[in-house]
Amino acid sequence: MTKREKKNLGGSIITLGQNGTTLNHKCEIVTGKGSNLTTSNLKLRAKRKQANQNIALNLVDLAKAKGDSYKQKLNWNIYYCQNTITTSNGRLYSKYCKNRNCEICQNIRRAEIINKYIPIIKTWTQPHLITLTIKSCEEHELKGRIQEMFDIFKRIKDKHRKRSLRGKGFELIGVKSLECGFDLNRERYNPHFHLMVENKQIGDSLISEWLEIWTLSTSTT
Repeated sequence: MTKREKKNLGGSIITLGQNGTTLNHKCEIVTGKGSNLTTSNLKLRAKRKQANQNIALNLVDLAKAKGDSYKQKLNWNIYYCQNTITTSNGRLYSKYCKNRNCEICQNIRRAEIINKYIPIIKTWTQPHLITLTIKSCEEHELKGRIQEMFDIFKRIKDKHRKRSLRGKGFELIGVKSLECGFDLNRERYNPHFHLMVENKQIGDSLISEWLEIWTLSTSTT
């Protein structure tokens, strides 16, 4: 490692330290593959940790205002996620909270899912990324809205599968994930699906049918 690289690495470690992360120099058993010990990797971890802590603190305050001790504890665990980094043989290792609301752990989970499906996606000639969303809702509405989203998507998928079996259409081929955003100012939730589909035809069809069915569903409630 050059002097310049060591200097940059030191700056990255200081940045992580300011966010509450310490480098562990004790003897410790590590598990997993770890990640590369590079300046860019350390800087990226520092940025993610800082953003994660800001979100966690806001969620702690929200839970405290509502008197929810369980969610307070949950979000403090998120705040302290990746609080210690262990280095071994040029690799970085850390302990994670594995909470669904933790941006650090979600990034790891997303990467694992992407790596799982990449071999399949590479065989597609025209992959498209689309988002299926709905209007934001309040907390007491969230569970019902998410269930409705899954029900509507199943209707669309089953319709295409049956038409495909009759030789009158195409089957939906893709990868779907559910995400939910939260507006701290308005205290409203925005659940939505992200989909990577095989081609533009599937993407356009999904968007069109989603908008049509969801509009009819909400207009009758």
